[in-house]
Amino acid sequence: MAPTKMKGALNMGFQMAITIGILLTGLVNFGTARIKGGYGWRISLAVAAIPSMIMTVSAMFLPDAPNSMLERGQPGKARKMLQKIRGSDSVNDEFQDLVDATEVANKVENQWGNIMQQRYRPQRIICVFVPFFQQLTGINVIMFYAPVLFKTLGFGDEAALMSAVITGSVNEALVNNDAWTPTRQKSLDNYNDEVSSTKTPGRGRGDDAWKMTTGRSR
Repeated sequence: MAPTKMKGALNMGFQMAITIGILLTGLVNFGTARIKGGYGWRISLAVAAIPSMIMTVSAMFLPDAPNSMLERGQPGKARKMLQKIRGSDSVNDEFQDLVDATEVANKVENQWGNIMQQRYRPQRIICVFVPFFQQLTGINVIMFYAPVLFKTLGFGDEAALMSAVITGSVNEALVNNDAWTPTRQKSLDNYNDEVSSTKTPGRGRGDDAWKMTTGRSR
């Protein structure tokens, strides 16, 4: 649903939101750990519930995507929603791409059976094991268990939490620098422009999806 020129920024914004959340979590944990009485962890959990509730309530007001409406046989509503999202009535080309892609998707039979075919085994392995090992050995282990790791190195409780805050600050600084440097912005803009300029007139995502599904051009 995102316009082409905004996709890179939105992807980086998602990553920045994660790093900001990690940093704020470290600050909250450091602050609540200093509360006397031993109930600071309750406050920490309560604070963590606030963004979760905001996201849950906000999700109830999200509109349906045009793709979803087309799959449910509501082309009129899908066109109106696309016009509302883009803020313009001139959405014929993009809407036709969505229609073509939906038609191709509906022609594919037994999707789960196709995925389990032997020729797709490498893709299945990658899709399962890459996130699996990322969760076990990647940055998530360091960020989530940073206080525990620092305590095993001999840090005290408060020092371990402060070290986790420092780690989160460095992580946020690196992501923020990567997202907002002029070189990074220019490269993202150039990539999006190249994608838009190399798109063959009259050839949309429906044609690309057809080729990926059947192995031949329409």
